[in-house]
Amino acid sequence: MNLSRIVETAKSTAIKAGSISLHYFHSKNFEIKEKSPNNPVTQADFEVDAFLKKNLLKNFPDFGWLSEETTDTKQRFENEFVWIVDPIDGTKEFIKGIAHFTICIGLARNGVPIVGVIFNPVTKELFWSLENQGAYLNSKRIFTNKTKKLEETEVLISTNEFAKGTYKLFESKVKKITTLGSTAYKIMKIAQGTGDLTVSFNRKSEWDLCGADAILREAGGILTEHNGEKIVYNGKNVVTQTGILAGNTVLVKKMSELLVKAKEPEKNKLF
Repeated sequence: MNLSRIVETAKSTAIKAGSISLHYFHSKNFEIKEKSPNNPVTQADFEVDAFLKKNLLKNFPDFGWLSEETTDTKQRFENEFVWIVDPIDGTKEFIKGIAHFTICIGLARNGVPIVGVIFNPVTKELFWSLENQGAYLNSKRIFTNKTKKLEETEVLISTNEFAKGTYKLFESKVKKITTLGSTAYKIMKIAQGTGDLTVSFNRKSEWDLCGADAILREAGGILTEHNGEKIVYNGKNVVTQTGILAGNTVLVKKMSELLVKAKEPEKNKLF
């Protein structure tokens, strides 16, 4: 399997899809619907999704498909390779005109992410990776920070979670907390060393994570659920059991231990 051809196709497809998203982003003329409470979707999401599916499957017709905006089928379980995509990760930011949204393309082989492409069409940041060949921002190799102590750590969290106050569980243990949109974009900032760790208490879907996970691994980092378990992709249940952690292995382990310990009193409560 020619991974170089795969990633080059994914990169060019993401860039072209970015042009579609920018048309709507700059015009601010698009329809918005609610898939569920506080879960919007736009005309741009659907158009980008259709473009990604057409182009990626045209080039690789034997691959499976899993996307946030495509009706799921069992057919993907028959495929060794599966595209896992989110046409616009950070739809809420997209709607507000905030440039913290990304086009996310991941490729999993037997449940393991092996190719990742994350593109921010506004800032022109193109993050990408191939299994065992490194992670890159445009043409520059990127790596996670080597920070080892929580008290020296900058943690990136979502604006929504900051508003809920979930960060207070670990606020006193870290150096700084910064808010940023798009799950994948936060993970990319960790991969390039702009921040040290990202923490979310919200359960995430595979399309939020697959491409970003592939890139983070190649940058020297790790993405897990709160209990430290890695995510297996192309599963029957595409949603994580807990929130997620992403950073270097030392920080993820320390934050995982902190969160598990913090939740123990809740388990021991008598009802």
